[in-house]
Amino acid sequence: MTDEITSSTSGGRPGSDVAKRVEAITQDADLSWVVDLLSERRDEILTRWLKATADQPFHSARAEWAVADHVPHLFDALVGLLTRYSDSSRNAGVPLEDPDVLAAAQSHARVRFEQGFIAPDVVTEFRLLRQEIGRAVRLYVSDGSPTSDVIGAELLLHDALDGAVFLALTTLNEHEVARRRAEITLEEERAVAAGERLAFFATLGHDLKNPLTVAIGVVQLLRRQEQRGRLAPEQLGERLLSIESALRRSALRVDELMDLARRNDAEVMALHVAPVDLVGLVREVLEAYRIADVQHEIVFASSPDSVIGSWDRDRLERSVDNLVNNALKFSPHGGRVAASVSESGSGAKREAVLTITDQGLGIPDDEREEIFERFGRGSNAAGVPGSGLGLWSVRRIVEQHGGTIAATSRIGKGSTFTLRLPMIDPLPSDQGQGASPGALAT
Repeated sequence: MTDEITSSTSGGRPGSDVAKRVEAITQDADLSWVVDLLSERRDEILTRWLKATADQPFHSARAEWAVADHVPHLFDALVGLLTRYSDSSRNAGVPLEDPDVLAAAQSHARVRFEQGFIAPDVVTEFRLLRQEIGRAVRLYVSDGSPTSDVIGAELLLHDALDGAVFLALTTLNEHEVARRRAEITLEEERAVAAGERLAFFATLGHDLKNPLTVAIGVVQLLRRQEQRGRLAPEQLGERLLSIESALRRSALRVDELMDLARRNDAEVMALHVAPVDLVGLVREVLEAYRIADVQHEIVFASSPDSVIGSWDRDRLERSVDNLVNNALKFSPHGGRVAASVSESGSGAKREAVLTITDQGLGIPDDEREEIFERFGRGSNAAGVPGSGLGLWSVRRIVEQHGGTIAATSRIGKGSTFTLRLPMIDPLPSDQGQGASPGALAT
């Protein structure tokens, strides 16, 4: 015996000698009777395992979870492992990575993780299973059974369960990392959403309050002039027009909110079409802004003098108002805002064309489509108040009318928005109410 030890040690690789001895033991062992024993005692072993597990501290407050779950599958996979080794003419060595055992262990670990267990709890359950299997083998083995059979069976089972424990720890760790990352991501998304929501409502409040402030200011001015006896009839008409315009702009913003509250972009809005003179409508919108805005030069040109089609006047006015407001807002240092209305095409392909050009910030080339998305804003517009709803609303209304809107721009030079609407012959007033988009597209 001493010579054997000296020989193995002198070779410098005692571990290799141990591995060979283990392989020799498992290869020469007769495992068939162990398989029969474990199969016969299956329910008893699982019952004892269940009792031992239920007595653990981590089950004290949740006894209802002390159930077998996937452990029977793990037990059956271990018996299947011994069966394969018993049936093979040459064993494959220590089964640290048996796929059936690993799969069953992984399933049990995931269940436990979802129930709130931690890694040491799961490891304890696996060790208790190994303990109960070993107890059964030792308890029911006969005195005449070869020692190599028992040792071989326990080596295989223990190594397989060691692999299962390692996988369980790995699985729990991966789940914990993924869960924590998901929590961090969710917290970040909530923080961003809260900031965006705050900014959105702040901007929305500004957009709604601005026209109302103008209206209140004009009313106060009228009251002071009336008290002093200085209210001229011509001034009254102009002031009333300014108040009406401001209140109408607030109403348009409320309409935008109503559209935003719809379930999705595809939800059909009821269009109330009637004969509308686009030239007159644009002139009214521009005049209202010209009264209130002394910083910008606002000009308008049109040929012909009127362009009449069947459209929803309120929604079309909102589109024009948004485009004008957008041009003024993104020209923070003043400048020229020019609008024009014309016709193009002939017959059934006639179109009304509205262009609005400013000398403002401009739009980055790769963002000309994004600005028409809901809440979409140019990356260079961070310092300009806005909700990102105006152009989205314009495109939605225009497309429902069967039209298009496009933008051309140069950074620092300004932008031009071109709106095209099908020129549909005006419908009689009793047929224009509530017409569908399909009727408008003919």
